[in-house]
This record gives sequence, structure tokens and C-alpha cells, in this order.
Amino acid sequence: MTREPLTDPLLLAQATELVVETIQLSAEDQRAVADSLLNPPRPSPAMVRAAERHKRLIRSGNEPRFVLDKRSWEEFVAEIDAPPADNPSLRTLLARKPAWED
Repeated sequence: MTREPLTDPLLLAQATELVVETIQLSAEDQRAVADSLLNPPRPSPAMVRAAERHKRLIRSGNEPRFVLDKRSWEEFVAEIDAPPADNPSLRTLLARKPAWED
């Protein structure tokens, strides 16, 4: 079954309703979360190295660039906007109960 893309603004607004999940924490856990947000841990050495490499890559201007002519761009957008092909294996996987709900 394929779904048509939503174009009606009202339907689109209804389809993007906010979903809110409530997580109940003890007072001690709430303080721990707040403390972690206000005083985050120092980044690991690996994270610092990754951030430095990322900065160098951006500054060097060597980030990948893809230039497409108008026709190729339209074909690309059409592929991205097209509904996905039927994938029975993925459908089966998504229908399984998540491990964290056991």
C-alpha cells in the first residue's frame, strides 16, 4: 500500500501533532539530570580529536559537494519524494515488539 504525500495544509498540521512522553524520575534522579545538563562532563579525548578534525575539514573547504544540473536535480528530488519500495523484511522487523518493552 502506497501513501500519497500530504499536500493539504490542514491535514499536514494534523499529521505532525506533537507527541509527548512523560518520564517519571525520583527527586534524586531529577537532580542528577539537572546537574548533568548544567555541568556536563568533559568530552573524552576521542571526542576532542573528532571535533578538531571536523573543524579542520570545514575550514579547508574540502567538504563533499555535489553539483547537479536542473534535470538531474529534479530526478534526484523525485526519487527522494517517491514512496519507498515494499520491503517485507523491514515490515516484519518493525512489527516486532522492541527489546526494551519486554
